[in-house]
Amino acid sequence: MPIDARCYNVPQYNRQAILMKNGTNEHAAIFILERDKDKIHSMNHPQPNNPLHGITLEQVVTRLVEHYGWSELGDRIDIRCFTQDPSIKSSLKFLRRTPWARKKVEDLYIAILSDSPPR
Repeated sequence: MPIDARCYNVPQYNRQAILMKNGTNEHAAIFILERDKDKIHSMNHPQPNNPLHGITLEQVVTRLVEHYGWSELGDRIDIRCFTQDPSIKSSLKFLRRTPWARKKVEDLYIAILSDSPPR
């Protein structure tokens, strides 16, 4: 069922209101801070220069494990979740909380996409 959405500025609160109406005439209002507009805009538009756009972290880790195996992946990125009793679940938990490790994993994934050595 299509949803009709209209955006209105609410200057006294420095926010925007989005009023949505679906086929059953139900309404919802969501207030968005001005600083968050870019985040919402980028979520709704394709990112052709971002090879990770639309790819989940689980897909990234799964693909790396299929490509290298746990042993070689642990050699390439020396983190315990890859070397000691590795699992997708434990790796995801660690990578979601550790930005530097996630960056290394994402860089390696991008490298196998382009078949070039990682930085």
